[in-house]
Amino acid sequence: VCLCVFVCVCAFLCNFVCLCVFVCVCACLCVFVQFFACLCVLVCACVCLCVFVHFCVCLCVFVRVCVCLCVFVRVCAFLCVFVSLVCVAFLCIFVRFRVCLCALVCVCAFLCNFLRVRVYLCALVCVCAFLCSFCECLCVFVQFCVFVRFCAFLC
Repeated sequence: VCLCVFVCVCAFLCNFVCLCVFVCVCACLCVFVQFFACLCVLVCACVCLCVFVHFCVCLCVFVRVCVCLCVFVRVCAFLCVFVSLVCVAFLCIFVRFRVCLCALVCVCAFLCNFLRVRVYLCALVCVCAFLCSFCECLCVFVQFCVFVRFCAFLC
């Protein structure tokens, strides 16, 4: 009977030890699996963060390029308007000079025959003065149109 009890106790202890070892192994495996899962989540989070940061950097570069392109287009448009203003101004100065020179030549030519063609001289002087005024008004109008266009562009 003692032997039987001894065998039963030994069997029970062996089963208990095996059960404890099994439980410890399972607990260690669970801890290892949880650690591995946390490590995978951490790696995935780092990769996602890197992708997001790279996307933000690319977006910032794209926005800067667009801003620089807009500034370049505005500068080119401003230069075009400025050049057209300068060209119109020089053209108006040239036209004024030509008209005044033509009027001066006509006046000098007819001043020699002042006594004979006094009426024609008065008419010619009036026509030349009108032409000078008309050309100046036309130049001012063209400059005003270009200036209005420039202001509209700036707005």
